[in-house]
Amino acid sequence: MAGKKFSEILLRADAVVTEAETALILALKKYRPETTLEFTDQAFSLPICSSLTGLHISKLADLKLVVEAIRSLMPCLREEKEDCQNSKVLLDAGVAALYAEEILATLAFLGYTDYWSISAGAVIPDKWCYAADNTVLRRHGVGLIDKSVPGIAVVIATQAQNAESQKLVRELRDKNLYVFETDGASASGMIFPLGFACRIARLFGGVKPGDKDALFNYCKEKIPGFIVALGPLDDLGCLNVAGASSWQLPLLSTEDIHTICPAAFSSFSAGAIKGNSAVGKIVEAAFDLRSMQLPLATLDIPASLGSAFAGERIRDDLLYTESGGGRTDGIELLVSRDLKEVEDGDVTLFGPDITDIHPGQNLPLAFLVEVAGRLLQSDYEPVLERQLHSAINSIEGVMHEGQRDLMWLRISRHAARKGLSLLHIGKVIYAKLRQDFSRIIDKVQVKIFTQQESVGEVLAHANRTNIERDRRLQGMTDDDTDIFYSCIICQSFAPHHVCVITPQRAGMCGALSWLDGKASSEININGPNRPIRKGKILDPLRGEFAGVNAFVRQASHGVIKRLGCYSLMRNPMTAGNCFEAVAVILPLCNGIMVVNREYRGMTPSGMDFTMLADLVGGGDQTPGLVGINRYYPLSPKFFPAEGGLSRLVWVPKKLKEELREGIIGWCQAMGLPVFFDMIADETKGIAEEDVLAFLRERGHPALKLDPIV
Repeated sequence: MAGKKFSEILLRADAVVTEAETALILALKKYRPETTLEFTDQAFSLPICSSLTGLHISKLADLKLVVEAIRSLMPCLREEKEDCQNSKVLLDAGVAALYAEEILATLAFLGYTDYWSISAGAVIPDKWCYAADNTVLRRHGVGLIDKSVPGIAVVIATQAQNAESQKLVRELRDKNLYVFETDGASASGMIFPLGFACRIARLFGGVKPGDKDALFNYCKEKIPGFIVALGPLDDLGCLNVAGASSWQLPLLSTEDIHTICPAAFSSFSAGAIKGNSAVGKIVEAAFDLRSMQLPLATLDIPASLGSAFAGERIRDDLLYTESGGGRTDGIELLVSRDLKEVEDGDVTLFGPDITDIHPGQNLPLAFLVEVAGRLLQSDYEPVLERQLHSAINSIEGVMHEGQRDLMWLRISRHAARKGLSLLHIGKVIYAKLRQDFSRIIDKVQVKIFTQQESVGEVLAHANRTNIERDRRLQGMTDDDTDIFYSCIICQSFAPHHVCVITPQRAGMCGALSWLDGKASSEININGPNRPIRKGKILDPLRGEFAGVNAFVRQASHGVIKRLGCYSLMRNPMTAGNCFEAVAVILPLCNGIMVVNREYRGMTPSGMDFTMLADLVGGGDQTPGLVGINRYYPLSPKFFPAEGGLSRLVWVPKKLKEELREGIIGWCQAMGLPVFFDMIADETKGIAEEDVLAFLRERGHPALKLDPIV
């Protein structure tokens, strides 16, 4: 038989299982049987063992059951038999070895074994060599589900192959893959990418523990991937690769496959095993083998691209420059044009670039993106405009939040040193739109402005455009439709946040209306905006619907069970990071204050906007603090369960003026002609006691309502 002998590999499986058994016996002598087992910040312990066996594993004593499951997979390890020399036996032995390695890695967390060096296992944006925590899992799992990430890759390399492996990792990462690295010829750490896949299947796919067929089918459909070995594998490495084939991860290698693995590898159901692949050809071969769709075309820019960079935070000590976000004027606008008005691929900068300023110097910034297409509709403009967020956020060293005139862009010192230009960002925007929306977009051109006068002109243009967009929904109510729409774009920052968009409650970012959600779902049925059937009305005042609850429960990965679309206090809507304003209970005033992102001062809550945003964002339900869009107070669905607009007691002066016309219209309809002047702002007080005194003086109706808390 060519290659390694089965007996050698099966004996190695027996050895690692025996090592795990022995380690468990000794650990039980040192620790209490009830000792909790888990990898740091994960939803459950031992994801491979628990997902495949269905065992509930939460304490040290439970590992005895795993050992029993291991032995059931290995009927003929201690003696070589002719009928054992087949791929099924090798595959079972590989899974058994993975079980054993997961036990040893878990015991390492107790400090008992040094099987896995925890200090060497850092989770970093471009690759993983360790168990990804829940935040990383949920943030990046979304990319696999909506196909913005084509799959995962596992690179097996020794320290001697470091330069070669790093080049390969960068190429894989530039193709938008999630990249894991394992240690040496034994493929130490293979349990982490496989555990990652198990957790994705359970959290996003609803796969039940113990349902192996459903797990492996889910991985085949939703988590395509492959393994690359740069050099020969030892016996344990062969076992790990054999076990991984159950997850539909085939092997590509720079070695002749039969010199590193048994001939039985060729019969694995995951696909053909390819050998003799030169490093330069491995990526192309892997994508071809797994029928993966390449993401962004390779762009000539001095930065890596990929969904792994979404959610990257750039702290002040790493910051080179920033635009928008209240620091300077900033605006993003996408408009449709006639085909003859757009020069496809033209990216132009008007004004100074990043390379023309010094560290700490900020620029006003406007992105004007003009698109054309035979199938393009004006209703699609806001949807396409929101794609600028994901495009810009995919660039290494660039942080992007917000939209419209609330956009906020930060660029790191590292990216600036490498020569990143605003023109490069424009090229990424172009490539993203042309690739993802080729069905409806034929041409794209990007204009970037960094001079104050020009930015002001784009800002004025955007304001006129957005007013017209917002008028499309006037007269439509939530009762007119059985369908709402979701938005999960912000799950890159808040993994279990789900925004529910209704005709009378636009997205809290202010950029997506119900019509925009409808258009988005038509453009991309697997995108972030999907239809939600309302279902049975459970509470009309709080806006609780059976269908919405079911959707949010699934889309939040089981974290959010119930949602009151119109409530501030009971099961309120979650928030990501892009909300325009925050609504906050003021108990002493028996009312609600609203503070917008642009307001930089203190509020009667005792916190400024930044402090409130830290409490509201992240995707958790926080009764009494809810992210909203700035015009939501004018909606009839503005927290009717808490009394609606009659509870509004404090708003920053500038925002209050923006809302003047709408509030006065409501005043007239309600027979409260002087209500607008009853609402306090920062000129009337920023301490709740001072606001209360003002409300009493003016006779604000909130003071006569039932206690809000």
